[in-house]
Amino acid sequence: MKWKKLGLIIEPQKKLDWMRTHAMLPIADHMKGSLFRVYLCGRDEQNRSHVGFAVIDMDRDGKVLEYSKKAILSPGELGCFDDNGVSPSWILNYGNKKFLYYIGWKPRSTTRMGLIAGLAGSEDGGLNFKRISRAPILRLTDKEPFMMLTAPCVLKEGSRWRMWYVSGYKWEHADLPC
Repeated sequence: MKWKKLGLIIEPQKKLDWMRTHAMLPIADHMKGSLFRVYLCGRDEQNRSHVGFAVIDMDRDGKVLEYSKKAILSPGELGCFDDNGVSPSWILNYGNKKFLYYIGWKPRSTTRMGLIAGLAGSEDGGLNFKRISRAPILRLTDKEPFMMLTAPCVLKEGSRWRMWYVSGYKWEHADLPC
């Protein structure tokens, strides 16, 4: 494989409520031929992250063909682990479904934020996603007691499912987890 640097491909779209600012954390999903749906998060006017997508054509140097008109996943219910924003982490195609692993954002009172993993599923090829649960998919433990179990990457290898994720073991100060 030979990489070709293309530069900036996806930019915030002020006319879209879900990505007035930011175009972060892209996750590419091959559609067919040279077409890819790139899931990413943008921020609304309240600075909350939403997940949407851009369809790009790699035969045309990553030209954006379309953006989702609305977010495909938005912040969760008030009080839930993802009520302040959602960001994509991984897309997994399994059977005729797509599973979007995501990062839920929640402001905290003594530390800057809590980040924890959630899961949403799509049965329409990735145009719309629905949360599998309002609760996070990873649980706190004595060895991982902080709300930093996040950014999962999930692979299915034969009959085994494997997950890698980010976790913190302490806070240096209110703004900096380790």
